[in-house]
Amino acid sequence: MALAIQARMSSLRFPGKILTPLCGVPMLKWTINSCRVIDLPIYVLTSLDKTDDDLVEYLEANNIGYFRGSLSNVLERYLSFMCELKIDRVIRISGDSPLINPEVIMKVMEKDKTSKTGDITTNVYPRTFPKGQSVEIIPRRSLESLSNHVLSQTHNEHVTTYFYDNANLFRINNLVNYPDLSSLNLSVDTKKDFQNIEHFIKMYSLQRSAWPLGWEDFSNTLLQSRLF
Repeated sequence: MALAIQARMSSLRFPGKILTPLCGVPMLKWTINSCRVIDLPIYVLTSLDKTDDDLVEYLEANNIGYFRGSLSNVLERYLSFMCELKIDRVIRISGDSPLINPEVIMKVMEKDKTSKTGDITTNVYPRTFPKGQSVEIIPRRSLESLSNHVLSQTHNEHVTTYFYDNANLFRINNLVNYPDLSSLNLSVDTKKDFQNIEHFIKMYSLQRSAWPLGWEDFSNTLLQSRLF
């Protein structure tokens, strides 16, 4: 099993956001540091497109593992990565989730351990965690099985949406959060999202090198901040 952080520089609404300094550090570094709490290999999955050359240069300079694949067919990128490195299960994290909480990742991992027969283990179907706390554990066999189905461009780009759009065909294990915090957005899609997260980090003096809060304390702090 490995942690795969999906990232690219060519975001339409906020180009280059992945390497934009967040409190003085590239935003992607926050995501990576949170994932490092989990004792698993970490790879950034990006594209072969020249727009991601700067990202790869940063990853190489900082000794961060990476894999390059298709820009538009992200499903193919994941499958190529898993086949080439002989990885049987992958934990999918979005690079624009700088506040991803390690405890949430561990909770989904525990859910997956108790549900080995599932096709995918997730915390987004239905979503009760905030955006930016999304975790999906996908066996390689599940991605390979999609070759038996007719996928749209959207399904190829977003990797797991076919499972959710056709939930009657798959065994989906979902982790539920109480209370429902799905209305909160901790994902960076726009510059406004970025500013809110930077304000939150400064307000609570969060440190990029060590995660100070478990999920319960962290989620309570989110609600108290009224930023999201």
